[in-house]
Amino acid sequence: MTCLSELTCAVYVDGELSPAEALAAERHLAECALCLALVAALRGENRVLSDSLADLALSAAPTPMPDRAGAVTNGRRARRRWLVLTALAGAGGLAGLAGALAPRSTGDWIGLGVEGVLFVAMNVATLERALATLAIATMAGLSLVGGLYLGRAPARALAGLLLALGTIAGAVSPSPASALETRSGRDVVIGAGESLDGSLFAAAESVRVEGTVHGDLIVAAAHVDVRGTVHGDLVVAARAVEVSGTIEGSVYVAAGSLALRGRVGGGLYAADRGTVIEPGARVGGDLALAGRSVSLRGEVGRGAAILAHEAEVSGHVGRDVRFRGDRLAVVPPARVEGRIRADVIRASAVTVDGGATVTGPVLTRVVSGAAGWYGEPRRWFWAATSFFGAALLGWAGLLLAPMLAVESADRVRSWGRSLGRGVVTLVAGPVLILLLAVTLVGLPLALVLLGLYLLALYSAKIVVSFALGRALIRPRGNPRRDALRALAVGLAIVTLATALPVVGGPIWVVVACLGVGALAGQLAPAAGAVRSSRA
Repeated sequence: MTCLSELTCAVYVDGELSPAEALAAERHLAECALCLALVAALRGENRVLSDSLADLALSAAPTPMPDRAGAVTNGRRARRRWLVLTALAGAGGLAGLAGALAPRSTGDWIGLGVEGVLFVAMNVATLERALATLAIATMAGLSLVGGLYLGRAPARALAGLLLALGTIAGAVSPSPASALETRSGRDVVIGAGESLDGSLFAAAESVRVEGTVHGDLIVAAAHVDVRGTVHGDLVVAARAVEVSGTIEGSVYVAAGSLALRGRVGGGLYAADRGTVIEPGARVGGDLALAGRSVSLRGEVGRGAAILAHEAEVSGHVGRDVRFRGDRLAVVPPARVEGRIRADVIRASAVTVDGGATVTGPVLTRVVSGAAGWYGEPRRWFWAATSFFGAALLGWAGLLLAPMLAVESADRVRSWGRSLGRGVVTLVAGPVLILLLAVTLVGLPLALVLLGLYLLALYSAKIVVSFALGRALIRPRGNPRRDALRALAVGLAIVTLATALPVVGGPIWVVVACLGVGALAGQLAPAAGAVRSSRA
């Protein structure tokens, strides 16, 4: 007879086991004096803890009342809700502070969204860095929430302080606003002598701007011709775009073709089939272009990032040129005040003529997905995503089926038996699924088994990680938090081990076999009991 784990007894005392699990635990307690004594001790510990918290006034929840099973539930659940609210409050406070401290300028409400989407989509290297940053931000955010859940009074006080500061900052910080005028029809024309004080949104077949717009210009049209002055940003979705005037802000374009003959004070970000920057045209900020063909004959104040089938650079670029595509030609009188970094399918696809000037080195990389992929940020991004996904699923498993999680982790200790069961299950599973799938009657069962097979394969890492964490982490007296700590530590070790070059693959195979074998060993007796009860 296998005794109940400490975690299972604690969840039983809290009255949060499912009816079937509670019934099984009560049957075991009726026969096992050792487990019954542990349950009595946990009940006494809950009473002492709740009385101490009430005396010290650390919680605003009402004094917990024991239910008919002797479990203190009201106070613990109230404290748990308070912790969740505190975590959300801390996140809200941080968001409020970030919003208050962020620099504000005209057009930021457009630029933050459009610039981020277009620039990341057009620059693969930036995408990789953004994914790595997102992984770090996700880890930091979830670590904050986990720290608030696992922490004590100082962490809660810090979250309350952040909430107060964020609320005050959000209340007192100014929110810039400008008037937005809307025009539509077949043809929209802003005459040479016309001046608009605010921003303009125009939707028409043709839009021509010869006057002055003191705010942002947002256009959706078939043909757009800007000959005047826009003091804010230009945001365009059109079939053809021509800019021969002055844009003091940045330009964001999604179009069939783009021709720039004027001046842009900020950056130019465009996704279209063909882009031409004529001689005399100037972009004061960065240039990011995605399309089939790019011709850069004008001037770019900062760097240029180009994702295109072919590109020709004959103008002036103030910083580096980053290219990814099939062919890049740098021809006279081009001048690049930095280096050229090109990702191409062959080294000869990058040509720099003798009359062109490049102050930095020309770095050409032949794109190959086979070399060095362990060092790429995308590898670690997916490793971080896998870690937090498995952590959330494992936490849900500990809450919904604690007996299954704990007893499966206990079976991992018999590693030889679990490894053998895992190998047999992983090999025999697909064979059985294929045999069932060839018959029309067995197809639904095959689909169900396929889902269970994939779920078991994914859960194997969670089971092994939980077992490893329990072996390394010493309990601190709170079964639930001890289980979460063990899961997090074990998952971190397993995730890093499986991400290592060369040995990561074999480690993953061993982990999968151990976890699947432990799950199979735990579920097999339950399935046999169900069959015998039906018989």
